[in-house]
Amino acid sequence: MLLVVTATAFEAALVDGAPVRTVVCGIGPVEAALATSRAIADDPPAAILQVGIAGARQEIVAVTPAEERQAGEIIEDDGTGAEKIVAFLEKLKVV
Repeated sequence: MLLVVTATAFEAALVDGAPVRTVVCGIGPVEAALATSRAIADDPPAAILQVGIAGARQEIVAVTPAEERQAGEIIEDDGTGAEKIVAFLEKLKVV
């Protein structure tokens, strides 16, 4: 069976009556990934189709260049690389 993943019920209604299984996941890539993964685990589909309006109702008012990305810290492993990485992540309050 075909699995159709949509962000909203409005989008899911586009396939009403079709022989498909629909999942309304909510808006956002994380929501889509979680809902799709859950649906695959529950009942693996033959194929997956993600449909949606993807912000089609938004008006683009300006496009500006992104700031140049800054490089992270290069850590050379002299046998203490793991400790340096942990210290770096602790400094960022990631761990």
